[in-house]
Amino acid sequence: MVKKKGSLKLMLDIFMALGVFFIVFIILTCQTDAYELRTFGDVCCFRSLQNYGLRSCQVLRIQRFDSRTKWPTELANDFDPVTIMELGKDPGLGIRQLHERGITGKNISVAVIDGPLLLNHQEYRDRVAYYRPPPGLLRFKKPVYHASMVVSILGGKTTGVAPECKIHYFGGDLDKFDSIPLIIREIIKYNKGLSTRDKIRVISVSAGCALPHWMEAIAEAAENGITVVTSAEMFGGMELGGVQCPLGQDRDNPTNYQTCYFMKSMMINNGSGRLCVPIDNRTFADFKSEDGYIFNPSGGMSEGVPYFAGLVALLCQVNPDLTTSELMAVVLESATPFGKAFIVNPWGAAQLAEEKALPPIP
Repeated sequence: MVKKKGSLKLMLDIFMALGVFFIVFIILTCQTDAYELRTFGDVCCFRSLQNYGLRSCQVLRIQRFDSRTKWPTELANDFDPVTIMELGKDPGLGIRQLHERGITGKNISVAVIDGPLLLNHQEYRDRVAYYRPPPGLLRFKKPVYHASMVVSILGGKTTGVAPECKIHYFGGDLDKFDSIPLIIREIIKYNKGLSTRDKIRVISVSAGCALPHWMEAIAEAAENGITVVTSAEMFGGMELGGVQCPLGQDRDNPTNYQTCYFMKSMMINNGSGRLCVPIDNRTFADFKSEDGYIFNPSGGMSEGVPYFAGLVALLCQVNPDLTTSELMAVVLESATPFGKAFIVNPWGAAQLAEEKALPPIP
């Protein structure tokens, strides 16, 4: 009897040991794969992940990936890269409902200041009306991620806030802050040679500075009918902030939005009075292929600037007579409260812009 009890206890101990080993193996496998994913930074673009066990790794939800990422056969049930890539194309907050009404930025010219651009991407190649390459040796540099991202969020066919705007592109070096006001003035001069129909109404530059020479160039542009959108202080003291809508929730409902990922990670909130735009969980044009896309779960104000610039283009289509001051007033007056800040309300802003339109002359 003692022998039987000893044998039974031994068998139970073996089964328990095997069970613990199996559980630890699963956990360590996932942790190891998660750790190895983190060695990529937050980027899984153009990588093969086919040999990774990612069925239960939450780290996937903060990984940037693209059309060339190769996935393992089994993934978490709620992580479908194809669906996520498509969801990320929607700018959110009712922008696509405005498109359905024909408010697409059609015939509105916008300027972009950024680095070397991949010109032939299917998302925007038919939208670029003018391209001035970056000066000096920078013109020979390969296309950069930042440029394709900005152009496709602003005016991409399927990803853009203003998918039918006309883009006038001015290459520059965003790291050389003193050069940007010079390019703004170059655009003002260039704009004077365009027909009334083709006049540039907004400049998107995903960089920012509140020093006097920047603010003077921004004010000069406003005097010439051009609204400059930057990632720092803009005309009238307005500043942009960032928000995100978690995947799987209704992007058109402002109550689903929360503080953007990078602010959460730094444990800060959008400042008082800031006008917030969606910057996370966005899909945009790849910079290495003509038909590829990148999904970025965690953006920055570089994504926010072209969103807001696209919204300005939509409002200019609705009411071409709005000045920069009036445009800023429209977006603030129509915005949705978000703590001490606000979230843009594109539908409400378009309605308000329409109401302010001058009646036609009989």
